[in-house]
Amino acid sequence: MSLSTVPDNTNETDPLTLRDHFVRFFALVVFAVVFGYGLPTIVALSSDLFVREDMVLFLQKSGRADVVEKYNTYQQKRTQIENAVSTADVQLTTAPPEQRSALLSQRESYIAELKTLKPPVSIQHYNGHLVTYFWPVAFLCFGCVAFIISPSPSAYYSPKQSLVLTTITTICIYIMLIWATWVRNFALRTPTRGRVVYAYSNFDISRLGFLIQNLQFLIFSALLATIWVRWASLYELRKRELSAIAAESPLEVIGNPAAQSQLSRTLLHWQVTFAIVSLGFIFFTSLYWNQVIRNHDFRFVFEAIFEHIVWVLTGIITAMPLFITWRSWHSKRLEFVGEMLRCEPSNPDIISAKLDALRELRPIGSWNIAASGVTVVSSFLAPLIHALLK
Repeated sequence: MSLSTVPDNTNETDPLTLRDHFVRFFALVVFAVVFGYGLPTIVALSSDLFVREDMVLFLQKSGRADVVEKYNTYQQKRTQIENAVSTADVQLTTAPPEQRSALLSQRESYIAELKTLKPPVSIQHYNGHLVTYFWPVAFLCFGCVAFIISPSPSAYYSPKQSLVLTTITTICIYIMLIWATWVRNFALRTPTRGRVVYAYSNFDISRLGFLIQNLQFLIFSALLATIWVRWASLYELRKRELSAIAAESPLEVIGNPAAQSQLSRTLLHWQVTFAIVSLGFIFFTSLYWNQVIRNHDFRFVFEAIFEHIVWVLTGIITAMPLFITWRSWHSKRLEFVGEMLRCEPSNPDIISAKLDALRELRPIGSWNIAASGVTVVSSFLAPLIHALLK
């Protein structure tokens, strides 16, 4: 089979018009807002957990006055130090030169004390919480990847196979993501077991909030499973296409613009996919690393680690079509070099010219590979850096 007769399914999405894609995008926006922000907002308001004052009042009424006392003591101490820093700043503007050195030293000591001051408890209400941004962004990003720029669901698997695989994958992802949350809420929910954070979505604070959080994890898992299955389908289809041209001559493959274009488009498709998916994961992982690094609640460590594992797996699965396409093209390139080296040197100028032309033939530039690598590494490290520097 000639390469030119093999269909390129890199961007084989559903045969929809631009208007249809806009309709899908609008539907995803509505879905993300309703399930990512609207529903939990209604629950927080109805449970009187929307603002910090409501959370503090709830903890007092539920027999956790000691938690509130620790929180108030910490806030008072922090406010005193911040006021002392502000006072020192004012004094520095009016103090004579001989007193500024002592004032600067005193101000630095306040700043150092402020940095070492750690909250014994963290009371987290709904309004303004990082999670209010995370869920809508994650749902919209994953939805766009799953239903707008993804390969066709029937690229390789039948509709029934896709449904079964997506269901099984959803369950597996959900268990992978939720088990640590359940352990934190039911087995590690006392201060003696490391609890620092008291959040509106905890089971012992709002059972309905906890239920909504589990529903959001299920939606998150289903969208992610759809992405995994569709890219696995594209991988199987691409593998079948490439095996059909395995017997063709190396020059016919690497010299064919269709093969070069296929590799370039596959790379671009993966770059866009990874960028959009990472936007959702960055908020997700930042949430948990903030709890670990800033609030020193180490019960969130396993959740943060498993979010990163799922993120890495998503990057790998969506990169599989790119990898197999690049490997096929690269193997043909090496095969062509081997043929040139085995040729009789009757006309070395022609052989040299072919090898020179081959060196210039780069469907994926080195700068593109380097930029992709830097983007991947920086994306994975961004949540940690954000939590450390915030």
